[in-house]
Amino acid sequence: MGRFIEDFAAINKGLGLYYGCRFVLWPRMMFRITKDNLYFNKVVNDFIRHHFDNCLQRYSDYDIKQTQLKAIDTIWVFWWQGYDSMPPVIKECYHSLLRNSNGYQVVLLTKDNICDYLTLPDFILQKFNEKKINFPHFSDIVRVLLLNLYGGLWIDAAIFVTRPIDIGNVLFFSPKMRNKVSQAPHLCKWVIGVMASQPNNPIFLYMQDVLFAYWKKFDGPFHYLMFDYLLRYGYENASLFKDIIDAVPVSSPDIHSSRYTFGKEVDYSHLDYLLENNQFLSLTYRIDYPLKTVDGEETYYAALLNKCI
Repeated sequence: MGRFIEDFAAINKGLGLYYGCRFVLWPRMMFRITKDNLYFNKVVNDFIRHHFDNCLQRYSDYDIKQTQLKAIDTIWVFWWQGYDSMPPVIKECYHSLLRNSNGYQVVLLTKDNICDYLTLPDFILQKFNEKKINFPHFSDIVRVLLLNLYGGLWIDAAIFVTRPIDIGNVLFFSPKMRNKVSQAPHLCKWVIGVMASQPNNPIFLYMQDVLFAYWKKFDGPFHYLMFDYLLRYGYENASLFKDIIDAVPVSSPDIHSSRYTFGKEVDYSHLDYLLENNQFLSLTYRIDYPLKTVDGEETYYAALLNKCI
């Protein structure tokens, strides 16, 4: 009940009572009956279609020939407070990126240098300063602006890189966990923490427009995974987007399996499998990964560092 009240209060504050019911109350009631999220997915699609479908229509017939392919040469990583304020696990992830940057320029964006690269709209900055836009959703805006303006590879600060990066001159790249579509909002087709693009890719032009339009209208996110839901709407309703995303091969299929398991006792054969099959592994600063279990055994996290440093 506590999580329900918290979620309802947040949606009610940011979007109003009607959407508090639409996004929280009614989907929770339907989930108890159906045991799936199909009703919530329909609510989200109807919401996006009603408010923001025009953002997608601008790019659904985009001439992809306008996007000239060039070699990706810049990696963007974002930590607002700067390197010295990174938690230990984030520093390890950042060091793994530097070790495997493979000649790419790595740009660490912080509160002190972000204005050297981007001019953010006043209404975005105001809502960010008022804490209506939180850090994760602010980073969503930053990533699409950077990729539209400069292109390059965006990597979340909590991504551990296991081997040298070589993206090439792709139009779009993101780890695809498998070809089979899941009910997850990312459909297992992309990972927003690792995304590469050419400048002015229609997918990210759409994402920029829809995020700006959303934050002009509302004062809070409709879901923590809002970026995924907005991108899913584009994928499912614009054949061009679907073709671009589907053309990416499966890679790093276990990228998320590390997040909540790397504090456990290591199975070395499984770790070897993960390192062989995943260039990117997702961690989080919200978990204090120990080097030893309570029984004194080495953890996945400790073994990862020993193998990769």
